[in-house]
Amino acid sequence: MLWMWYLLFFSALGFVLEVSFAFATRAPNPGRKCLLFFPLCPVYGLGGVAIALLPPWVQIRPVLYFALAALCAAGAEYLTGAFYLRCLGVRFWHYRGRTADPNGLVCLPFTLVWGLLAFPLQWVLPLARQLYTALHPAVVAGLTAAVLSDLICTTLVLELTHDPAALRWWVNQPYKNPVPRAE
Repeated sequence: MLWMWYLLFFSALGFVLEVSFAFATRAPNPGRKCLLFFPLCPVYGLGGVAIALLPPWVQIRPVLYFALAALCAAGAEYLTGAFYLRCLGVRFWHYRGRTADPNGLVCLPFTLVWGLLAFPLQWVLPLARQLYTALHPAVVAGLTAAVLSDLICTTLVLELTHDPAALRWWVNQPYKNPVPRAE
């Protein structure tokens, strides 16, 4: 259950990071969540868990840690993006035109950023664990069940619409997605 907590925790942090990045860059799509109801970005959760699973002997070697963490996060990003494209017919991001952008799902500049973000993760991980131990197990189980329900609802909505804008149900105006539709 601890690793499921990490997945949820890092997905929430990823949402905060995405919204902050969108605000700082004045991006046209400030609502950067990938689930129907919860403000979560699962790709960050998967990347954070993959990095947290790196063995301690890697974590104490900064250059190796940077490289492997960047690869872990880029791998999670690529696999998540490929899943969205192939299984749900949607694309939440596109790095077309950036350096080293296979299928527009990852790119070298952001891969390097993920490697850098891995270092603060080493300080955040113990805090996430403390919060986990402070919560009653029923709360964690309830949150997990709610997020899994949201994942199912999100999957159904995306399968029906093939449009990530459908997840922005609270917006009155039609949302024009700046990301090209999946091929």
